Amino acid sequence: MSGKTITATARIEAKDATGSVFDKLAAKFRGLEKERKSLGGHQAPQVHRQY
Repeated sequence: MSGKTITATARIEAKDATGSVFDKLAAKFRGLEKERKSLGGHQAPQVHRQY
């Protein structure tokens, strides 16, 4: 039996349908960071979980 070579090619396309969701989230986090810094850089209290 002689060897056969099979070649396959795939093309995948996608469209970003998230809109500006991630841009809005990033802006919110930047605003929170700015607010935190304006309060003197105090950090939130540490939460200790016991399992």
